[in-house]
Amino acid sequence: MAAKMSKREYNGLKAAIEQRIGQLEAERNGAIITFEAWEASIVKPLEEDEQLAYVAEWLERGDAINKLHDAIADEERELKHLESRWNTRNWTGSDWNSYALVAANID
Repeated sequence: MAAKMSKREYNGLKAAIEQRIGQLEAERNGAIITFEAWEASIVKPLEEDEQLAYVAEWLERGDAINKLHDAIADEERELKHLESRWNTRNWTGSDWNSYALVAANID
């Protein structure tokens, strides 16, 4: 069983995670705006070799945005895990056994 977490430790960890989420969301939103502006800047029909370069660039930018979405989801999962640890910090072995029995009986 892990050591109990203090209120100060919990608040510090929660603030750090929320700050990282905020930074990642700002970065993602900026990347989306940049992507949309770049995409809108293509106004003329592209030649065949330009089309390949466009698709490659489009995929690369899209992958970068997807990685930011994934990073945000990872941080949100970490926040939920932290909150779960905080909410169950005073549980005894009996509490965990009761929880397991209830969870096992859910259809």
